[in-house]
Amino acid sequence: MESGNEMAADLSQIAEFFDRVGIKYELDRTNQRVITFISGLENYRDKDDDAIIILVVELDEQGQFIRFIAPGLYYYGDGPYQAAVLQTCLIASWQTKMVKFEYNPRSQEIRCAIEFPLHDATLTFQQFMRAFSTLPHFIDAYHPHFVQAIEHGELSILEHNPRAQTIAAIAALLNDLDADELLQLAETLRRRKQKQQEADNPPPPSLRLH
Repeated sequence: MESGNEMAADLSQIAEFFDRVGIKYELDRTNQRVITFISGLENYRDKDDDAIIILVVELDEQGQFIRFIAPGLYYYGDGPYQAAVLQTCLIASWQTKMVKFEYNPRSQEIRCAIEFPLHDATLTFQQFMRAFSTLPHFIDAYHPHFVQAIEHGELSILEHNPRAQTIAAIAALLNDLDADELLQLAETLRRRKQKQQEADNPPPPSLRLH
């Protein structure tokens, strides 16, 4: 069998990793994903004031691409603080190397995600655990900033940051953009980050198209 037809990861491997660390999960073979819950976060609280997040590990492109997604962290519509909420998503994503905070204008959902290509390389336990542990860490760390943006329209994310001057300059530019322009910018940054991740994880020479 040619290497291009082999799956770099499959649900059984993801389940094996969860079993290794003793985490309960649910297999959704129809949608090629594994669902679990993470509780006991220090800062984050959901709409029911519970310290718990849903975490979905999703495979795509026949196991050549993997996503770690925490859906439904927050919801915000066309309220008076929408600009601050979108700016917080953008700045948080810019500050982190792997993590993206995404806003869906249709569902009004804010979620957090890590995604990267595997090509035909085997997903390692170390790669899996890095993404799995990184996602809740940053959700917990940025939760107070999202609360301030959603409830008060404040950009507390700019405070006490070693790159505060640079971030403040970016925030000043973002203030001149309307909601549609912010969403367009967020999508542009998402695509750029994905391209960078693909560049950092190129396919083997035999799979590259010429």
